[in-house]
Amino acid sequence: MDTIPPQEITLWRRLCDAYESVREQLDRDLAALADLSLSEFDVLRILNDAGGSLRMSELAEQAHASRSGLTRRVDRLERRNLVRRERVDDDRRGLKAVLTQAGERLCQELTPKYVDSLKSSALVRLNDQEMSSIVGMLERIRGPLS
Repeated sequence: MDTIPPQEITLWRRLCDAYESVREQLDRDLAALADLSLSEFDVLRILNDAGGSLRMSELAEQAHASRSGLTRRVDRLERRNLVRRERVDDDRRGLKAVLTQAGERLCQELTPKYVDSLKSSALVRLNDQEMSSIVGMLERIRGPLS
């Protein structure tokens, strides 16, 4: 059986720890601001960036969610009138998620606060050169996997 060198295990754990630390802080901040989770805000942000609507399958892919996980997120957002589902015109079985006016307003209101939260939770600790180096390394790690 192959073993993983300790340095690789440490790298993996540090990546996971860093991601979880930032994610948890953003989750807390968004919950306090608007009673939204980070994953729910991501759905609003992705829809907003896509012009207001996406097929559910595309949204699941962009949100890094399973279809069932995305369905639960959209259900919660739909109950709050932030998103609605509509049939896709050329596909009777297809559904798309559509950002409502309330969802668009909330997304636009929260985005600057989300950016501030992100900066204060992690990015403030890194200078431009460090960020550039980390981005380059992460792209090399991700490259062959996608």
